Amino acid sequence: MTMPPRMTATARPLPSQVQITSVFEKDARELEVRENPACIPDARLTLPVIESAKNPAEAIADHRRALMAEFDEADPVAATNLARVYVALGFGAEAISVVNSLEVPVRSAPLLRDMGYVVDGFAYTPDGPLSGGVGCGGQFGIWRLAAPGSDGAEVDEGLEAAAKLAEEMASIAPPLRQLLGPGVLTSLVGAGRLDAARQLVSVLTRAPGPGSDAYDLAIAKFDAADGRPGAAEAALRKLVGGSSPAAAEATALLVERMLA
Repeated sequence: MTMPPRMTATARPLPSQVQITSVFEKDARELEVRENPACIPDARLTLPVIESAKNPAEAIADHRRALMAEFDEADPVAATNLARVYVALGFGAEAISVVNSLEVPVRSAPLLRDMGYVVDGFAYTPDGPLSGGVGCGGQFGIWRLAAPGSDGAEVDEGLEAAAKLAEEMASIAPPLRQLLGPGVLTSLVGAGRLDAARQLVSVLTRAPGPGSDAYDLAIAKFDAADGRPGAAEAALRKLVGGSSPAAAEATALLVERMLA
């Protein structure tokens, strides 16, 4: 699969959570979307939560069975739902394949494609739906921050902005939070937004799930930036020797630290 050109943005199964949102917060979010059409509403970014009693293979099989309508033609709604399930499970390449090969409605296709790239650790497309809307809150802001090259500096400084971002992250179902969290944390650390990073780590550790190399690498970077070099080095050493991209980056960072 050909990945989009990288860009610099200016910019484990658990049950879903119940979030209490005041009418004032809801109105403010709707006003934000109306005033900036580039801000994508949360309803378009919310993904299905796979029930803990159903493993990923069963969930995918259910949606694939619903894919073919009469006369062996792909059902556009079922194709969209299958792509959304793939994104929710972290299978970005598979979601993009569904979008590109089946009749996914035009309005949904570009956004699902961008979301697929992000969960696979790639930047969203330079002219795609996630490329606009600098300063948008909600899940849209989370998706932008999760992408490589994101400019975490678009998050305002101070404890109030940090708390708002943590609330947005806490509103996302734990499995998706675990997928997007490492990227968001990396962006915040890179921009020096340590107040927001601290609160985000607190949210991420509430539902740690099975863990991932990407998460461990992001935590190592956070520890280093937050004045805990020993913890950072220990975390990097745990990743050395692995086969993931995060393990390779950890090795390079560890060598840099040893030569410094």
